[in-house]
Amino acid sequence: MKYLKMLGLAAVAAMALMAFGAGTASADEVCTNTSGACEQINTIEASQVGTGTLETTGGTTLVTCAAGDIHVSVTKQGAGVDPITGTIDTLKFTECSNTVTTLNAGNLDASASGTNGTLSATGSEVTVNGIFGVSCVYGSGAALDIGTTNGTTLTVNAVVPKISGPLVCPPDTRWKASFKITNHSTVDFRNN
Repeated sequence: MKYLKMLGLAAVAAMALMAFGAGTASADEVCTNTSGACEQINTIEASQVGTGTLETTGGTTLVTCAAGDIHVSVTKQGAGVDPITGTIDTLKFTECSNTVTTLNAGNLDASASGTNGTLSATGSEVTVNGIFGVSCVYGSGAALDIGTTNGTTLTVNAVVPKISGPLVCPPDTRWKASFKITNHSTVDFRNN
């Protein structure tokens, strides 16, 4: 009788696990190819296309930058990893109307959505000099959805909070920019 009770409990536990999806693992991957087996990549490099802006949430432009670079080293993907994680090695803005200095490049996560990815930054901080004559620090904090990628372009459109600075620094700003992936012809985000 004791044996039948234990067998019954084990069967119920197994069914519960299957019902909640524990029997099927999915993993996000970033690949250089768009079909067939995934050829995983280790880095993503992208250069800004057009003018990027930092503006108030009301739409007043605070800073414009004509160039910028982002380089990410992919640190985890596949094998049950969701999302894909990476370290931002370079976060640089140049040809700006005000000086923008990266204090901490931070990390970038991407979750696969079809062949596209949704991007989230953590720990990124930049100082923007000259906003209303003062320096203001803005950053992603613990986690900030910053935009998407379609395999060739990273599109950033995010409200970025103030980390520090005087009261004249706007408490939130909107960062808008597009970055073309330069070290791969296309990047495929997959959920396998």
